[in-house]
Amino acid sequence: MTMAISNATDDGRQLGEKIVAEAKPGFRDFRVDFERLSNAASKACRERGLGDLAAAMFFDLDWALRLPLQRRYADVDAWDAISHYHLKLVKSHGRNTPWPDAPALTMLELFAARGRAQMAVALIRAYGDMQLKRLRQDLSKRKPRGPRKNLDEGVKRAIGVIDKAIAGAIPDRKRDLLRDLESVACYVESHGSADDLAWFEAVRREVWMERRA
Repeated sequence: MTMAISNATDDGRQLGEKIVAEAKPGFRDFRVDFERLSNAASKACRERGLGDLAAAMFFDLDWALRLPLQRRYADVDAWDAISHYHLKLVKSHGRNTPWPDAPALTMLELFAARGRAQMAVALIRAYGDMQLKRLRQDLSKRKPRGPRKNLDEGVKRAIGVIDKAIAGAIPDRKRDLLRDLESVACYVESHGSADDLAWFEAVRREVWMERRA
């Protein structure tokens, strides 16, 4: 089973590299180009009777298509399009999932290798600001204003239970955000400006010191 999965993954990556190499992206919208290639790759696999690989190409969970496509975008200096795509991913990132994940780490490395690390630092800041905003919203549940008086008593109780559960999860939220910040600390220190470093320390201090759970 393990060998079969490994072989399928290798085949997917090889096919992804080939499809991307032969493609003619527009280099304007990364998502649009990716979805076009994903559909083409999935169709090619189905025509070869490779149903599992067709699904892998369609969802591209291992980034068999997006990684080589990202490199091609970098080759033509389409950095804004790459950054915009990753910003969308950052904004939709779940609360409990570590970041940067493998694709984001590859992006950070690519940006640094091509002299565009400052753009990657901006993405790090966008992620940190988003998660800090979420944490502040959770902190507000500790002393909720209370539901509107015209709500049904059952609804009021339900809201209270939800608020209590959110407030109870704050220590885990803080731990997760600190974990993510520490994972990019060296990157920010190496590539960030003085303003970036000040921002990083301010966020870390707020999470770690000023708002202890």
